[in-house]
Amino acid sequence: MVAGFAFGPLSARWAASRRVLVSTIAYAVVVPSLLLFQSPAVLASMIFVAGLVTAPVLISGTSLIASRVDGSRLTEALTWPSIGLSIGVTLGGALTGIAIDDGTAFSAFIVSACAAVAVGVFGVTRSVLDRRAEHPQPSAPVTATSSP
Repeated sequence: MVAGFAFGPLSARWAASRRVLVSTIAYAVVVPSLLLFQSPAVLASMIFVAGLVTAPVLISGTSLIASRVDGSRLTEALTWPSIGLSIGVTLGGALTGIAIDDGTAFSAFIVSACAAVAVGVFGVTRSVLDRRAEHPQPSAPVTATSSP
């Protein structure tokens, strides 16, 4: 809730694609940083920060979809992130269980770190693709050849 209120004012000033880029990069930096701490107090505060960067990722992704989909298809389009989130949570839970069984409880953070980095990669990729669509490369000029 705190992150939603703090991030909300940016929604009015930043385009959805920019919010996706910034929020996914923040997520990809903050969540893997959990691997650096083992003190319960520091770890708890970093988990709180990780929670703060989660809401903007979800809000930005939903906003990006809403800004690009025809209004008559919006409900259908918004089901896809929910389905993806459900699949991700299910797979993440299974992989986390395996990591804990094969290692320690702390090794479960590796699963979260890898997932967060993947989110960052997808966010940057989306931004690059958007920029290419906004600024298409000029095509090679067509030259006429004369016949002998």
